[in-house]
Amino acid sequence: MSQNRTAQTGLTAAMALLAYLPFESVAKGSLLVCVTIFILDPFPLSRIYALGSVVVVQLLAKARNAALAAQERAAAEEGQKDNNGVDARKEK
Repeated sequence: MSQNRTAQTGLTAAMALLAYLPFESVAKGSLLVCVTIFILDPFPLSRIYALGSVVVVQLLAKARNAALAAQERAAAEEGQKDNNGVDARKEK
């Protein structure tokens, strides 16, 4: 029982450390794990789990890119305002 608890604690610590790494590195690492699982097929349904994980990573990457694009658009719009706080595009 203590070995199982130690393994769970180690896994929890590893997951916590992944939070400090850049998103791209974690995504690439998880894709490598998924490819390995897909090729080795260590247990039933592992290929479905691997494909599901890839889809989740893709969705997260798209959501991140959309959020970054929205931030850039907001920053660009903020930069287009003149000193009076009036949107210069609306005055034209």
